Amino acid sequence: MQQKSKKSKSEHTKTATHGTKYLGVDISSEHLDVYLYGKYRRFNNNHEGLKKLKALIDRHNEPVLVAYESTDGL
Repeated sequence: MQQKSKKSKSEHTKTATHGTKYLGVDISSEHLDVYLYGKYRRFNNNHEGLKKLKALIDRHNEPVLVAYESTDGL
C-alpha cells in the first residue's frame, strides 16, 4: 500500500497562488504602512507617497495582489 505524500499548508499555498505577490496596506490618515516582498515600509498618505509606492511596485515588474485595511473610517 502506497502512502500519499503529505504537503504542508505553505506548499499548497505556493501551488495555488502561481507565484502571485501580495502587498498589504494599512491605511491611516497620515501613513500607508506597506508590507511587500518580505519588508515593511511606510509612505506618507498623500500624492507623493502614492507615487513612491507605485514606483516600488513597478520596479518589480510582476503582478501584485493588493489587500488593504483602513482605520478611523477612511
